[in-house]
Amino acid sequence: MKAGDLEQEDQNLKCYLKCFMMRHGILDKNAEVDVQRALRHLPRSMQDSSKKLFNKCKSIQSDDPCDKAYNMIKCYVEHHPEILQSVPFL
Repeated sequence: MKAGDLEQEDQNLKCYLKCFMMRHGILDKNAEVDVQRALRHLPRSMQDSSKKLFNKCKSIQSDDPCDKAYNMIKCYVEHHPEILQSVPFL
């Protein structure tokens, strides 16, 4: 993912992202996204511009919470690929 390969189908990566997001309160047990908590994990310089995008990306639906977490991150990275160099957990 760090290399920008967003087409991979690695279930371990998807579930890692779900676990990270749940552990940090970004994703709740119902796979709903808390945008404010998500923004706290970004550099301050990106927080304002990311709020609208997170609200768009969080609307992605999936029955699998791992897929939902991955697809939300994928949506965000497609619009802000520079995040891959700024955030250590991706």
